[in-house]
Amino acid sequence: RSSISSMLFLIFMLFLMTGGGNEDNSITSKNQHKDALQSLKYQKSNYTAWLNGTESNFSMPSQDPTLLPLVHSLIPTPVVLDSHSSYYRNVSGFFSGPSKFHNLTALNTMSFPTSNLSESPAWLPFSKQFLEHDQVNAINAWERSGAFNWTHVRKIVVTILERRDKGTINNSTESSEDLVLLHGKVDLTTDDGSELRLQIDGIHFLTNGSFVGLAAPKGRFSDIRELPSLVPPGLHGVTAHIIARELDRRIEKLASMIEAGSFENDNSNPNDESDSPACDFSFHLQLQPSDISPFLMRELEAELDKPTGISTVRAPPLVLDGVLISKNCGILLESRDAKGMKLQKFWRKATTYAGYAFMVYLGLLVLLARQIESPAGRTPAGISRVSRWSFVAQAGADSISFIAHLTFGIFSDNKSSLSLMAPGFLACLLLVYEARYAILINQIQGPEEAAFREGLRMAGRSVDSNEADLSTAASVQSEGTMQSTNVMGAIQTRIQIEPQTQFWFLVVVSMIFFFNVIFSPVLALFTIGLIYSFLWAPQIYRSARRSLRPGLNKDYLIGSTIGRLFFALYTFGCPENVLGVDASYWVWLVVILLLVQVAIILGQDYFGPSFFLPDNWVTLSVYDYHPVLPDPDTEAPKQSLGDCAICIEPIIIHPEPPSGALGPQLLPPTTAGLRRTYAWAPCHHVFHTRCLEQWLAIKNICPQCRRALPPL
Repeated sequence: RSSISSMLFLIFMLFLMTGGGNEDNSITSKNQHKDALQSLKYQKSNYTAWLNGTESNFSMPSQDPTLLPLVHSLIPTPVVLDSHSSYYRNVSGFFSGPSKFHNLTALNTMSFPTSNLSESPAWLPFSKQFLEHDQVNAINAWERSGAFNWTHVRKIVVTILERRDKGTINNSTESSEDLVLLHGKVDLTTDDGSELRLQIDGIHFLTNGSFVGLAAPKGRFSDIRELPSLVPPGLHGVTAHIIARELDRRIEKLASMIEAGSFENDNSNPNDESDSPACDFSFHLQLQPSDISPFLMRELEAELDKPTGISTVRAPPLVLDGVLISKNCGILLESRDAKGMKLQKFWRKATTYAGYAFMVYLGLLVLLARQIESPAGRTPAGISRVSRWSFVAQAGADSISFIAHLTFGIFSDNKSSLSLMAPGFLACLLLVYEARYAILINQIQGPEEAAFREGLRMAGRSVDSNEADLSTAASVQSEGTMQSTNVMGAIQTRIQIEPQTQFWFLVVVSMIFFFNVIFSPVLALFTIGLIYSFLWAPQIYRSARRSLRPGLNKDYLIGSTIGRLFFALYTFGCPENVLGVDASYWVWLVVILLLVQVAIILGQDYFGPSFFLPDNWVTLSVYDYHPVLPDPDTEAPKQSLGDCAICIEPIIIHPEPPSGALGPQLLPPTTAGLRRTYAWAPCHHVFHTRCLEQWLAIKNICPQCRRALPPL
């Protein structure tokens, strides 16, 4: 049954989550882009005038003579290799590695005893010269570093996108063939999961595998016109002309964005600018050489860029060393042996992962559909044996998966974006079905839970006066709640009594909660680990507590567990996963816990619900439908307990032997067999056992008084 009000509620929540389509934000963004375009044109005109030697407001800063000695004391000096080794020429991709922080201003004020000179860094003298050149003040430098926890930076991820120019540069005698302009970002991560992103622009020197450039945090912009001041003197001219063409491209792109009305949203909060770092960085990177010849390297990269099927050498590892230096903040970040993945390889891995993830989610959907359509998942008797919390937990995990895939696909902004979002939409579909099934289980088990908590003493037509008074009081209290004018009370009541409202409320709350979780890496990892560690624990608890065999099909139990483990092992066990999550040893503990839970559920099905518990732990409160009842009056015409309300036939305690039986019965029927012929309900109504079993397979209420019944 559809609920228009529930759908409108969901649309309203999504409307708020997306910002409400505020037109003022669009106008503000358009004006900001127009101002940025005018500023960029002004910079370009001054830069062009400087290139032509005419009067200009731009002047190239002089090269700092103390910078390169400090850099070369930390990373190897770039060299041109011989014919037996080479560097990668196209490094567009991702580099990830550990990071080490150095506070230059603090180191320069430290005194190292003569006996402990080995503790002094070898580059410390160059650092002192570097800071003394511009007389950097330690207090002011640390204040400019902002609220970010630089001392606990543990990981650095560098994203590099190269822009290659073809052709000559005007009439310059210098060549741009061995210089490539690059831009990208640097993501810094601390021990507690905090992140800081720097935008980078630089130059890649193809012949010696080195990189130089400028970097700045979000909210600050590095002036790419100053890049020539970082390159060797002989390459100033060619670098300056490359920068001029890049400025033309940026002006053209910004103008087309304004004309099309498509603006890049800036979600930064202006109130947080006081806490953001005010540091200006320069970066210096150096590739580690490979052991293959330049000819084979060119052949390999050509095949990676445009595959033709030819046989090439095995791709050598892509490894990078580098430093980030900020003079005005006195910060130095060092990274060694950062491992890289080229974009072509990333796209292939992302597409392969998306294909496997899509198939796994499709399999999970099929298994869930089979579980729902099976007798164990369709009838009240079967649903009463299933724990709703296991499906709520799976819906929670799928909420995180949906938002993670969607967010990663949007922010990756490359060829693999659509393929990465496809599994996310299947996860959303799976989430919807799991939430609906969990609500259905709650509807079936709700009255049963109430009866179980009350000791399975239900009021009916033959209820005693005390229970009647309690029922009347509860009805009056319920009417008072429904008639309450309190808005929150009315909303809560509506959620409690309307299934469709429960469903959409659960979906919206889950999406909002897990949308916040996904942007907190530590909380997201903890939530996923907690869900997967105890995924089937509610089912084990329910079966043992109610002395019921599990209502999960074996193919669903095993298949869904394998599917869930696929995502857990890939995300947290694969060191080169495309989701950017670090591999962690605790995932194997999750695998063991999950497999143990599956083994217990299978054991409950074969050996009994409480087979794994000690005897003194088994305290089951299960209603007995077959109590010992006194025999009917021996002088009555029929030895019956009355008529069954289901089949309208008498309930005979001592049935006559079937026709055709030879001779009299030597032994009376066993007591157990006699007791199994009737079923005494908690509401004091009596039925044939077989009739009541068939009835409870359809409905879990009494055929006479309509009160909820516990499982038979």
